[in-house]
Amino acid sequence: MQDNQQSYGLVTRVFHWGMAVLVFWQLLKFGDDIADGEHWVAKTLVPYHGSIGLVLMALVILRLLWVFTQRNVRRQQTSAGIMAKLGHYALYLLLVLVPLSAICLMLGRGFGLKAFGYQLVERGSTKSELLAALGSWHATLATLLAIMILGHIGFALWHHFVKRDGSMKKVW
Repeated sequence: MQDNQQSYGLVTRVFHWGMAVLVFWQLLKFGDDIADGEHWVAKTLVPYHGSIGLVLMALVILRLLWVFTQRNVRRQQTSAGIMAKLGHYALYLLLVLVPLSAICLMLGRGFGLKAFGYQLVERGSTKSELLAALGSWHATLATLLAIMILGHIGFALWHHFVKRDGSMKKVW
């Protein structure tokens, strides 16, 4: 269950891969925007975009709490380890900011907040120009997150196939 120097524990791996699947689901929204919603993604996955975003935000908060409990086991002292840690911090930050900006956008424009069919915040109850302005960063932050994820995958593949240092074995 716990992490160690050689590999991540079960909890960390479930967080990692479960969130990876949900983030991939969320990123399919880019294709929906490009094709104007006239395909299966728009009809089957996109209607849950906001709900999954809220689930991801909850998961990233839980994951950060878990990472905090494992911090002493995961220490990396090399400069490459420090860069990897900074990259992970940037990913975590974006995984929090993207859904927060979406919440600001929805509330600021007066749409309310709904998750899996349940109205969490009523429509029109929180309309605010400030929240809408903060929410306007959602697409930019999501694009930056997508770029960071591509970099994350690229570095993981580079470590696995070029450096052959076994670092990907930590998450399998």
